[in-house]
Amino acid sequence: MVKHTLFSLFVTAGISFSTTGFCSELNPGEVQAHNQESKTLTPEKFGEQFKSVCEVGKRGGDGTLVSSNWVITAAHVGRGMYRRGKGKFSVYFGDAQYRVKSVFVHPKSGPMSRYDIALLELEKPVVGYKPIPVFRDRDELGREIVIAGHGDKRDAHNEWIKDGKLRAYTNKIDSVNELRIVFDFDPPGQTRTFMEGTSGPGDSGGPALIEKGGKYYVAGISSMGEPGKNGPATYGAIEYFVRVSSLLDWIDQTMNHPDPKLALSEKDVADERQQGQARSIELPIQLGENAGKKDLSESAQAKTAKQFLDALQNFDQGKMETTIRQCFAKQKLARMGPATIIKNMPARFSQLRGAKLSKVIRENSEQIVVELEKENARFLLKIFFDKNESDKIRELAFGPRS
Repeated sequence: MVKHTLFSLFVTAGISFSTTGFCSELNPGEVQAHNQESKTLTPEKFGEQFKSVCEVGKRGGDGTLVSSNWVITAAHVGRGMYRRGKGKFSVYFGDAQYRVKSVFVHPKSGPMSRYDIALLELEKPVVGYKPIPVFRDRDELGREIVIAGHGDKRDAHNEWIKDGKLRAYTNKIDSVNELRIVFDFDPPGQTRTFMEGTSGPGDSGGPALIEKGGKYYVAGISSMGEPGKNGPATYGAIEYFVRVSSLLDWIDQTMNHPDPKLALSEKDVADERQQGQARSIELPIQLGENAGKKDLSESAQAKTAKQFLDALQNFDQGKMETTIRQCFAKQKLARMGPATIIKNMPARFSQLRGAKLSKVIRENSEQIVVELEKENARFLLKIFFDKNESDKIRELAFGPRS
């Protein structure tokens, strides 16, 4: 399946993707409470009105029909399915299968990118399903949304249900920036929407839908997520969706004047493999003067990064917990302690244990991206710094560099 598990902002083996798939409450008894709250309306029943949300490949991700022969999804889903199918794959509306003619990914898309958006041109128009248009206003903040998809959910015993059924949940947009809309999974006792839910494994590329004037619009594309206190799709989980309204020019140009020369090709995929996806790394912010060099600078952010990288290279559970306590933002630590952070992100710490810094890809006051090496394997580690505590780590993202 095209999903990976990024372990705070989710990523893996050569394909970056989020672990999205909709979940209700985590602990026994909470699912029942949730159903009472929603007056027995189940996520499956609620999802029936959003059948224009399709599966992109089988267990590959989700997308939304936005025109008769166009589906919008995440770039990593479109690129991943293209690679996996060697240029040939389909989307599925229930049992109806439609072959994909061309895959157009945003030119700035790449691993851990804020431009994680793609358009799939189908070989023929979809029959029997009404397109959901893209959202063209800029008033997303504070609006209630519907998130829909075929991903996994937890049952009352904390086990994942992987039945591929279409489900829908609600949430509320907590913040926006130029290229993302952000929301979280609120626990009982806080302000919650009537069917509060969030993402889990299996549904990257699915939509965040806003209702306006009695119609639904695609306002966001599922891209990345941060685990909650007890892992993915638990209370406190934070979702980062691509903000569609910021990319309307590219969407309109692609759909109205599709240029076959801009569609993905076998050569593109081959080039990405050969170059380890280096050219796909998004650079939305001007590079610092130290970028591309072997060592980090002496900035406050770089010193924090060095301390964290040293703890990774010389891994010891106690030392790592101390380092996390010293290097991470207070807001992050208030949500989960150092031991919980390590527990929730086991693959990162196991794979990067002993890894050495080999190259600085990007360095500025907001984020640092480095290449690490371990036993002839290369990894990318992306470090995001907190806006309030500028020298403290807000989030991490990593993935193997194939």
